[in-house]
Amino acid sequence: MASPRLESLCCINISDTKDDFMLGTKVYNITCIVSSSLSILGAVYTLLPRKVPENARRRTSIGQDRQRKIIDWLAVADFLACIGILVRSSVWLGRYDYFKKIPITAHGESFDRIFCALSGAWIQYFYITTYFWTLCFAVDVLLLMRNRTSEMWLYHVLSWLISAVLCVDGLISLYFPSLSR
Repeated sequence: MASPRLESLCCINISDTKDDFMLGTKVYNITCIVSSSLSILGAVYTLLPRKVPENARRRTSIGQDRQRKIIDWLAVADFLACIGILVRSSVWLGRYDYFKKIPITAHGESFDRIFCALSGAWIQYFYITTYFWTLCFAVDVLLLMRNRTSEMWLYHVLSWLISAVLCVDGLISLYFPSLSR
């Protein structure tokens, strides 16, 4: 789901598909909408503030606070990736009859091609970011076990900036293949 190569779905003629679960079909789009909606609900639940009972004495360490921030940023990235899937699948489902008639050619309406490219890039970027926030969480657990400190700004650079570099590199090689030669 997180590949910008799905941009090519806008040029696929799906009128002759026999498989209900093939990419671009109604069943596929409905499945994407349902699963992304459930994931959005989970991310929102994760981001909700937690109320600690007043009678409970909860000792929070700096490490627990730092890990909670990492999990929150992970939930934000997942939320944004799922919003991309929800929007893309909703548009495809809403315009299903139109997409069904598109011939397999490189020519198409510019809005559809731009929408597919941008939604694919959006989804790709935020899923790569989700991966890096998960990696940051694992590294932070390792550092906590060794009683070492870490910097949140480094996690942000790793997650947001390196994800952007990887996503742009993938998009350049996809849309400008002559540059990769």
